[in-house]
Amino acid sequence: MDMDLSVDNLRKIVAALLATFEKIHSDKKPFRPPSVSELVPAKQIDENRQLVRIVLRDAVISRLLTKCARTFKAIVCLLDNGYQADAFTLSRVLVENALVTQWLLCDDKQISAKRIDTYVLHYEVVKVRADAVDAAELNPAEPPSVWATERSKEISQLLFQDRWMFWAQFPDEATKKLRVVKLREMAKEMGLEHLYDRYYFQMSQHIHSAPGSVLDDKVPEAHFSVDTSSPGEWEKSVLTIVVAFGWCVTSVVDINCGLGIHEELKDIQFRFLGFNDEEREALMAVYRANVSAQK
Repeated sequence: MDMDLSVDNLRKIVAALLATFEKIHSDKKPFRPPSVSELVPAKQIDENRQLVRIVLRDAVISRLLTKCARTFKAIVCLLDNGYQADAFTLSRVLVENALVTQWLLCDDKQISAKRIDTYVLHYEVVKVRADAVDAAELNPAEPPSVWATERSKEISQLLFQDRWMFWAQFPDEATKKLRVVKLREMAKEMGLEHLYDRYYFQMSQHIHSAPGSVLDDKVPEAHFSVDTSSPGEWEKSVLTIVVAFGWCVTSVVDINCGLGIHEELKDIQFRFLGFNDEEREALMAVYRANVSAQK
């Protein structure tokens, strides 16, 4: 069966995903206990205590999911108000969120923990960088604002050599030097490089106001104009992208964190695949029976 990518069906899936986000918010599933990151060696304070780096991994994933949901709603709001090209532009944020979240939550739990911890710990580099920029711009007579602690500086240097541009930096097994894992490599690991090459490139043209964001093959107008309307051919493409990647983020978080929304996500999947209401009801009955039998 072919996927149903009609605007009407995609809009129904959008509504279902928004309802799923609301369910997650209202259920308020508690986080699992915090973890001690193995990436940063414990720092000796005195004979009896050590300073260790505690990481709330579930909190980070929760915030990524929240960011996904907010971007999702913002894109839908833009579409509803006629700003379709801008909705397409903002879709890049959702795609990047989806790729990063899925890459962090890979099947290998040890690798996943290191990736999440690296993501969290790079925030210390951000603090160090912000303090350095502030100090450079301040009047020498003014006291500098300090965001980074001494521990932030240690983590920034130890794990990232104070390199702030990319967070996904890991020691190369052969050279032991830091190697940056960029987004396309993340996409390739998940078999999604073709989506990256096609859609992410197009979205980036709009994000960066590159030539592809303003030029086309149409005959240009002979006068200046500021037309804030947006052509209608974007809606289907944007809806397809946000539905696919919004569903992927929510599914991978549900699988890894046990949000209890598997039925809702399965029903959305059946709708996306083009099954009508009666067929979906029958398929969901089979799905529930299989889940019950496995318990």
